[in-house]
Amino acid sequence: MAAEEDPFGAFGDSDDDSDSDNNVQDVKKAQDLLQAANTATTKTCQTDKDQSTTTTDSTTPVHGQGSGVDLVDLTNLEECSFPAWDSPVYVSSDVKLVSSLAIFGGGRGFVALRQLAPGTLVLLEEALMMWPDEQLGQPLSLASVQRLVNHENAAKIVACLEDFHPTKAVVDGPVESEFPAQVETMMESLLTQQQSNTDANTTPQLLAQIVQECKTLQNRDNTAISTKDILRLLLALRYNGLESGLYCYVAMINHSCQPNCVKFLPKAASSNTDDNTDDFLPPTFSEVRTTRWVNPGECLTISYVPRILSHASRRHHLWEQHRFDIGAQLTPSLQRMEVVTNGGLPPSSKEYVDDNSITSRIENAIAEMDVLFQTTKNAILSSSSSVVSGRQQMVEQAKALEVSLCELFSQALEQLQNNNHILLIPCLVLHLDACDLVLQADAKSSTTAILSHKQRCMLLGRMVVTGMKLLELQQAYWGHDHYDVARTCLDLSQAIQELLSKSPDTLYQLETRTVSNHLKTFRDWSTLEHKHRKEHERIKEMYPRDAAKYILKKL
Repeated sequence: MAAEEDPFGAFGDSDDDSDSDNNVQDVKKAQDLLQAANTATTKTCQTDKDQSTTTTDSTTPVHGQGSGVDLVDLTNLEECSFPAWDSPVYVSSDVKLVSSLAIFGGGRGFVALRQLAPGTLVLLEEALMMWPDEQLGQPLSLASVQRLVNHENAAKIVACLEDFHPTKAVVDGPVESEFPAQVETMMESLLTQQQSNTDANTTPQLLAQIVQECKTLQNRDNTAISTKDILRLLLALRYNGLESGLYCYVAMINHSCQPNCVKFLPKAASSNTDDNTDDFLPPTFSEVRTTRWVNPGECLTISYVPRILSHASRRHHLWEQHRFDIGAQLTPSLQRMEVVTNGGLPPSSKEYVDDNSITSRIENAIAEMDVLFQTTKNAILSSSSSVVSGRQQMVEQAKALEVSLCELFSQALEQLQNNNHILLIPCLVLHLDACDLVLQADAKSSTTAILSHKQRCMLLGRMVVTGMKLLELQQAYWGHDHYDVARTCLDLSQAIQELLSKSPDTLYQLETRTVSNHLKTFRDWSTLEHKHRKEHERIKEMYPRDAAKYILKKL
């Protein structure tokens, strides 16, 4: 194959690399996998014709903006307040919490009063309750309510939850509400589920036990906590609880599949350490910032889904966890990133996910590889071995993982037949992380490198290919100002910079269809490296993570 058609065929050939590579087969496999991924057929995605599956529901309640951005009339806003709630540490004067939105979930939410720039801090709040370790990653059940009523701050939490959707007023009586029938149906469904479930965490005995444990608690009207109240609390947790815990004001921010804000997880609950994370942010606090320009009258939104999923999985997750349905329709921009082999959108249902669908199989593979990556990473970073054989084994483990993730991306691309599919993002992120893990393992506890010069350059080249495709997809999904885009720009800049200093020929030989056909010279690549480095710095400045100064003022 000609050099211009092989993205990794010439790695290291012009750098006088005389190293003897012991992993020729692995290297060749990685080359073949990336080449297959680079040359996969691009399917044209039809966006001017609705090819979505139709929903079987007569109505599709939307909690937030899952199907487009609508602007609210700022002249007719009904501001809402909650006397039982403590004020947040900080809330921007450029947003308002209102109760007159035509959306599911009580019609409440935050609205921008003025244009907000990306990275604007709009809300800083301390969690009403952090989930205990045994709750993390588990579905909310009666056991969750039991932990709540035995919490040291249970009286405050129970009082605050009366204002969460569904409110106690709506549940207890015929109060004017847009969705009283649906709330009543949901309560009946929840009661039936709990009474018929044989699981130890949701038995009728547990329900009765929780009522007994609430003897010292009361509702705000001084009535005793009833079975109906327990079910309301569970429904409120499902609607409003987020991955890291329970928040009052953050819970008022509605969901969108393409949100304009992000909620940064408290450090104690986050496994990700961003290079601009504020080390002084207490673990019980969380901040919400915009991730793009937000127009006046636009509702603030976050994603209630903790990771990138296909539409079918998002729909089921949001119904199962938060009890609202985003429906089957997608915006044109999301449609382009969700269609698969035949140009259509896989069927979706709020009730279940088809485990045999293309997207489900790929999501399961991503989840398995993510677990394997975390396990391998923890083993490598916790290892104290400084002998060559031990370090050699660590590097080989990381290399094998990197090759496997190349294959995951290649297979996902082949099955989806959509070069812009949303599920390629987590595939590429994992591969980029695996490349970085190989470099970390190689540098660990010694000044003697295990990777040969040629192997390192090949790896950096694959990082460039992966990073450029990832950046393209992230910008299409999140826009150009999202903080995840900054991280990818940094990875790209660093990989290109090292190759320019050690093996510029590696860059020149990259598959032109994969990167860009105008990147031919040292100057071209140097200009691109500078662009990505400056873009990282620009975005990083938007997210100062300076919440500590507001917390200290509050304290």
